[in-house]
Amino acid sequence: PFPEVDADWESTESECCIFHFLTGTAGYRDIETLMDIADVEADNASDLIGRPLEEKIEVILLPRVLGHGGFAGGEIYISYLDRNYAGNAYSQVLHHEIVHILDRRAGGRFRPTFFVEGLAVYLSEGCRYVRFGGGHDVVHARDAIRRFRVGTVKGESLVREPVEGGRGVTEEKA
Repeated sequence: PFPEVDADWESTESECCIFHFLTGTAGYRDIETLMDIADVEADNASDLIGRPLEEKIEVILLPRVLGHGGFAGGEIYISYLDRNYAGNAYSQVLHHEIVHILDRRAGGRFRPTFFVEGLAVYLSEGCRYVRFGGGHDVVHARDAIRRFRVGTVKGESLVREPVEGGRGVTEEKA
């Protein structure tokens, strides 16, 4: 299409990330806002995992929909365009992918896929509530992580048993 013929790749940096995007796209137009959102989401993900962001994350903004709107390898690829075909919020997809990057950097590369994806969904509010204790407590997913101790065994991160007196937001059953 005509506008993309003249497009060039540009890059800029925020506190957390190095962004790559094409000129003339929604990502180019909204880059200042997208960087601010990324800094907030990176801080939140870092706090939840309990691991500081030691090096910047590369984020490639794509003007096309891929999969569910994003994926992570050594860097993060996010679909960002005016039409939201995937139906996901940029901030939630970015947070989810940042969790993957931080988890991988913490040594979590060799765990089963269901656990890797489950952790990212869990910490990015893809799952709103989690039941503990045979279904007696209903806990908001982001608060539930505070009930667990995360450790490393032979370079592999894992979630261990509940921490005594762990904090969580509980609600009465209806």
